Amino acid sequence: MTIASILLLLQGGDGDSAVAETAARVATTFDARIDGLIVRPDPREAVRLAVDGMSPAMIEGVMAATRSDSEVRVGRARAAFEHACAEHGLRLGGSSPTAHWAEETGNDADFIAYRGRLADLLVIGRPGQGSADETYAAIEAALFETGRPLLLAGPTPHRSLEGTAVIAWNGSTETTRAVSAALPFLARAEKVVALEIDPRPATGGAGRPRAEALCAHLACHDIDASAHTTQAEGRPIGEALLAEATGLGANLMVMGAYSHSRLRELVLGGVTRRVLAGAEIPVLMAH
Repeated sequence: MTIASILLLLQGGDGDSAVAETAARVATTFDARIDGLIVRPDPREAVRLAVDGMSPAMIEGVMAATRSDSEVRVGRARAAFEHACAEHGLRLGGSSPTAHWAEETGNDADFIAYRGRLADLLVIGRPGQGSADETYAAIEAALFETGRPLLLAGPTPHRSLEGTAVIAWNGSTETTRAVSAALPFLARAEKVVALEIDPRPATGGAGRPRAEALCAHLACHDIDASAHTTQAEGRPIGEALLAEATGLGANLMVMGAYSHSRLRELVLGGVTRRVLAGAEIPVLMAH
């Protein structure tokens, strides 16, 4: 598997430069096309969410303010995207573009679900770099509605994703899918570590494969990986994963994404949410 197309979601906030830089670096690494996207909020939706009983003048004022804020956000996002593309030699427009810019109006999650199904990789900034609720909704759509891997960009651009890659391994189906999606990155890493936190012994049947078994599998792909096992020691698993990855000098973390189903809504699980909120390095996730 290789990465030939990347969908990048920007939000017009301060974190866009780091997110765009991460996506552009991946695009040049894999000689991939990159599609930058920003989704404007619908002014009519802003009115619907406002207080009832507004006068026509107040309604128009809310819509005008929404449009004005959107223009500022779009301008910031496009500037960050164009700067990152220029820094990495990605061509916008022309007869054979390697980068493309798109603007939509509506809901982030809807357009991520629609456009993301035709990309090899999605790149989104972590929550806190824009509207947290909107970002979480976009991340959930990327993970659960596209069938594609998601690269969560860190708050600052990393010089390289090819140093140490740490796999948050627990033998689950979700993590297995994440490892498969990460193979192009793992093949370029200088060091790969399969990290297990509080591994549990099998209680019947074959159980889940351990980190050593994953390393043997990766060797079939000519990837030299080592196993690292540790204990959470009372820490939440997500916190322990981030701390261990930092201690191992990780440039990239690979992990499965988990959810809790509440009625018809997919809600990210506690470990996933903690990593999303606290990761300082890029995290490649799949469900």
